[in-house]
Amino acid sequence: MNRLPLIVIDPDDYFCEMLTAYVRVSEYADQYHVSCYQDRGTGLEGLSLMKEPFVLLVHESCLPLPPEAVRGTAKVVALSEREAQDSSAGCPVLCKYQPLDRLLSAIAAQTGEYRQPVRDGSGSGAQVVAWYSAAGGSGKTTAAVHAARRCAIRGERVFCLCLERLPSYAKYRIDSDEEALSQLLYYLRTNPPAASAKLEQWKRKQPEWKFDTLPPFRNTEQWEDMDGEDVSRLIRLLQASGAYDRIFLDLDSQLHGPIAEALRCADRIIWLVLDDEVHLGKCALQLSGMSGMNASFGLRQKTSFVVNRWIGREVNNMSAYGIEIAERLPYVPEWKAAADPERRYSPPFAERAAGVLDAFAASGGQVNRHVRA
Repeated sequence: MNRLPLIVIDPDDYFCEMLTAYVRVSEYADQYHVSCYQDRGTGLEGLSLMKEPFVLLVHESCLPLPPEAVRGTAKVVALSEREAQDSSAGCPVLCKYQPLDRLLSAIAAQTGEYRQPVRDGSGSGAQVVAWYSAAGGSGKTTAAVHAARRCAIRGERVFCLCLERLPSYAKYRIDSDEEALSQLLYYLRTNPPAASAKLEQWKRKQPEWKFDTLPPFRNTEQWEDMDGEDVSRLIRLLQASGAYDRIFLDLDSQLHGPIAEALRCADRIIWLVLDDEVHLGKCALQLSGMSGMNASFGLRQKTSFVVNRWIGREVNNMSAYGIEIAERLPYVPEWKAAADPERRYSPPFAERAAGVLDAFAASGGQVNRHVRA
């Protein structure tokens, strides 16, 4: 992919150095080539040599620019020391004093029309992994975020999408007042070309867990308004971005249309079970009701059943419930006394959770594309 020139005119040399260094080592390295000028006159000379579309970040002290410097092939974004307010700059204004990942996301959102055309996702290398359980309280979200962090630490680019009716906000370190997910679904329904830029604007990076995510639904009404086509569109959007190696879907146990569609779209399903008679009975009932899904898209073929909170031996006969166990995740006794979600991270547990995916790859499992075109 050809990188888009990102030209910065700002007298703050420290800011220019920090921005350039960050772009080099971030996901934006494949999107932008940065050139910085601390002097307005030198910057204008550099602009005069541009023959291709470019993005210009210019400090508000350097405005206005002469008309000939900003041709139709340029997108201008002003930088300010204060929060953006009504401005006479005639272009979007962004506060430069914010985390650089947020600043670059905002720039990408403002300049979406200059980015490379979005692929249809059919050729994307991103593997879609659905984390599911037939009943709540199985530790599904904990396992998903641990596996995501482990994959990210070893260099993979991971996106975690929470589709739970009652999300685990503490696990995702997200302000529950944000409505990014419902707004993004609205754009996918009404203005798909703008959705890619909105994804850049609203996605959040988790500095501790080291994956990207979107704030989950704010209330149950938003979750209930979602349909299967919404889920399919959203997965296609994430795949088409080309920004991720794995997309994790943290699913609700209630098997309504959107959750069933997420399972259909997934390349791999990690189904967590507990060694508990009541829980296993619910799993068996759920599996019995999903026979049609197995016939239509091979549900059982791409599902790995994983026992969570394993204590070293199994009390119940899993096979009697139609469940063949692929892996076991250990019980972590320290978590029982840890009230603070920040402390609920275990590297050995994360290694085992990510190992579920590695075991499938080692066994020769193939990625199956089920996302609707």
